[in-house]
Amino acid sequence: MADPAELDELLTHHRQAGHERLNADDVARFQSAARLLPPVPATVLDVGCGVGVLSDWLTGRGYAVTGVDTDESLMERMEAPHRVASIDALPFEDRSFDAVVASEVLEHLPVEVFERSRGEMARVARAAIVVTVPNAESLESASTRCPACGCTYSIHGHVRRFDEAILRDLLPGWRLAELEQVGPWKARHRSLEWVVRRRLLGRWPAQAGAICPQCQYRQPGAASSVTGGGGTLSRAARLVASAPWRERWWLSARYER
Repeated sequence: MADPAELDELLTHHRQAGHERLNADDVARFQSAARLLPPVPATVLDVGCGVGVLSDWLTGRGYAVTGVDTDESLMERMEAPHRVASIDALPFEDRSFDAVVASEVLEHLPVEVFERSRGEMARVARAAIVVTVPNAESLESASTRCPACGCTYSIHGHVRRFDEAILRDLLPGWRLAELEQVGPWKARHRSLEWVVRRRLLGRWPAQAGAICPQCQYRQPGAASSVTGGGGTLSRAARLVASAPWRERWWLSARYER
């Protein structure tokens, strides 16, 4: 359905700076979300669309997509229709869209926004809701400490963790119809290692490109991919390390009424 070069071209069109390249694992997540949508020409609301890569990619495949985000500047180069709106107060009538998609959005939401967003997605969707989230993420493992002000924060801006049990009861009045793991295999993080290294020794690993939410200090270097290096050796190492756990990086879920 897509390849990294195709989506990279879209990403470059939307925003030149501040983004890493999309790799094959990121593309697999896009493909999984698209596979779970109703068939073309369904109407789709892409909540938290950001710069609009997913919205425009789906539009190019025949979907009637509307994107929403709270930051108008992010969406200025989108080709799909879009408007400024928050996921917890969607300006649409009940059952306005065949499907709602929230790709890598829910893990960023504060408590109050998250609670309202569940009802709003359920309200405006007619047939399906598609959600992708990090799979059983260790929030501590993806955190760093700012060398400038000492603030500890998630490098991805994540504030909540999802797993299969949480997703089963995510949306009021909707049932989980399909759930799959997507992306590369990962090793389960060892809590003892984090306790010793970070809490006792105070040695927090540097995270290139991470921006502190408190003082805005940016750690030196270019931001790296969520899934790490994409070379054959690094993939093989991750597979061997994670084989006993059989967990992939993302969960992709489809809900129906």
